[in-house]
Amino acid sequence: MRGAAGNSRPYRDNAKAVRIVLQESERVLAVFQGHSHQNDLKEILGIHYCTFVAMVEGAGLDNNGYSVVKLYANGSIEIDGFCKQKDYRWPKPNDKADPLIGE
Repeated sequence: MRGAAGNSRPYRDNAKAVRIVLQESERVLAVFQGHSHQNDLKEILGIHYCTFVAMVEGAGLDNNGYSVVKLYANGSIEIDGFCKQKDYRWPKPNDKADPLIGE
């Protein structure tokens, strides 16, 4: 572990090694992470990496962010974002998809 430049808090710099483990498992659809405030979605070799916006960026409700994540039996995922969190969909579920979590 090492601290980022100008930051005394340690972090691990092993993203590539972690991605290899996840890819080799052939069972990971998505990775959800937070605290970096990025509000970002990337696909790397078939795995979706979603970085949520920070729950609180400042004072007042307008500076909050939260989500509801729905996982469907067909492998589809929906993220309904609120306040500063963006919505994401991949791949879009068909009308007959039964949610495993959610509704």
